[in-house]
Amino acid sequence: MRKQKAIIYIIIAIAVLFNGYNVYAKTKLIEPTANSIYFSAFPDFGGPEDDVTTSRITDFEGLAGKDITWAEFSLNWLNGIVYPQDSIHTIHNQGVFPLLRLMPRSDFDEGHQETVYSLQKIIDGEFDVQLHQMAQDAKADGIPFGVDFAVEPTGDWFGWSGTFNGGGTTDQYGDPSYPDGPERWRDAYRHIIDIFRAENVTHVTWFFHPDIQREPDEEWNSPKYYYPGDDYIDWIGISIYGAQIPVASEDWVLFSELLTDQHQLITEISNQKPFCVLEFGVTDDYPSESKSDWLSNAFATILDNPYIDFKAINYWHENWENEDTGNPETKLRIDSSPGVLNTFRSLISNSRFISSARLSNHPSPLYRFWSKKNKSHFYTANEEEKNYITEHYGDVWKYEGIANDVFTTQVSNSTPVYRFWSKKNKGHFYTASEEEKNYVINHYDDYVWKYEGIAYYAYSTQQSNTKPVYRFWSKKNKHHFYTASEEEKNYVIAHYDDYIWKYEGEAWFVPSN
Repeated sequence: MRKQKAIIYIIIAIAVLFNGYNVYAKTKLIEPTANSIYFSAFPDFGGPEDDVTTSRITDFEGLAGKDITWAEFSLNWLNGIVYPQDSIHTIHNQGVFPLLRLMPRSDFDEGHQETVYSLQKIIDGEFDVQLHQMAQDAKADGIPFGVDFAVEPTGDWFGWSGTFNGGGTTDQYGDPSYPDGPERWRDAYRHIIDIFRAENVTHVTWFFHPDIQREPDEEWNSPKYYYPGDDYIDWIGISIYGAQIPVASEDWVLFSELLTDQHQLITEISNQKPFCVLEFGVTDDYPSESKSDWLSNAFATILDNPYIDFKAINYWHENWENEDTGNPETKLRIDSSPGVLNTFRSLISNSRFISSARLSNHPSPLYRFWSKKNKSHFYTANEEEKNYITEHYGDVWKYEGIANDVFTTQVSNSTPVYRFWSKKNKGHFYTASEEEKNYVINHYDDYVWKYEGIAYYAYSTQQSNTKPVYRFWSKKNKHHFYTASEEEKNYVIAHYDDYIWKYEGEAWFVPSN
């Protein structure tokens, strides 16, 4: 974002349906399940973007009416190339994924080449000692986080942009058939990632972040030339801003118009990575235009467009004075007016926008519901499904909380837990036995037990740091019940006869932490 100042398949099952911290190897932020979209933000960590506090996170979440998946903040190299442990911990302790903007700049002025922390100096290894130490400290700390390096290089405002590092020339650096500016930026990012790999840091998620508009708008400045490659990058994110200054001379362009005009520049980068909106927003108080309308257009486009299937969004929640230009204040914050806040809260309340991050090789919560009407429990590891049920079937299914942790992707030694739905009995059945799954499929029609697929992953045998999930059968209610609580298991056995709840044994094993 250019600042005028000194310095985003589930089959919604319900609709069809009722018809201590451990670090695991190579932990990455992975895309949400099915149709879900992570909701994230820069929650106004101040002008330098590094004043990370718990209150700033909770204040934003309170305003939005929903928790965020990640919180984005900056590490400005002018303050040192160091692992920002305090900021990482502050964000992580809120149950939020830290996303670190790695900003190689020696000042906050824009529109000039960065000379102290230049791309060429990064490539030449002048900061390798600091970067190796940063990687070592990150490894020792062990908290998964993301890195967004030298953002928006396709613009002409930051000192690391292609414009200031060789532009479209091809004979001053590297491959003579490749534009020097983008090539330098690409190689600098690769160099940093290679250092982290050399230190065996496997819990960093790497983001690539161009602006949707090129400045200058020339072929050599296309994002694809900056892209480090699928072997280096985990997520591709873009900035899409409307007007940032509330004056008529600033073009008022809708989110949908920007995406329609520029999407090809983004989709040609790669078709192998999840896409997100890493920054978006628009100012309030623009003459004769509505911030609420712009936001409504943005959210409608994010949820449904023919170009990009966005898996995450990150709103830029900040106001600032445009002191150097004499222009009115920029007001991107979601509480810039009561009407805007109400609009934002309504838009983000859509159940497709979720808060919980999915980390590869990391357990996720399993949500538990109880239906007094159907006399059955329902379990899902899908946050969107949980939200949908809560919103649309709260009178039938009462949310009871987190049952235990499970895996939403397959990890070493894990096995699928399969899910069935009984239209006849109005309840679900789960099994980790392939033999039992196949028996049910082969011996019961869909009215009795319809196979719905893999619900999540667990362990079929006891592993270290795991605990059993206990299984009961009710002949009376024609439903199964599952609990990872030994206390609850013992209570049910002691207080209910076998006709109501018969104990069947250990079903599978789940993480105990």
